[in-house]
Amino acid sequence: MTGVMTYMGQLTKEEAKAAMKEALNEWLDKQFATFGRWTVAGIVSTALAGLAYAYSKTHGFLGK
Repeated sequence: MTGVMTYMGQLTKEEAKAAMKEALNEWLDKQFATFGRWTVAGIVSTALAGLAYAYSKTHGFLGK
């Protein structure tokens, strides 16, 4: 971290701001990608559970 701060001290205010903005955007893109992956997995698993329940209910495996 010290190396990054030393390098940041050599930049102009505008360059430092642009570098921080780019780093934040990259981090947020990664977080949104991870969130999207978990969301899709959750939707798919819920749909499979619903199909299994519907199949079980219509074929008499669950009580009436």
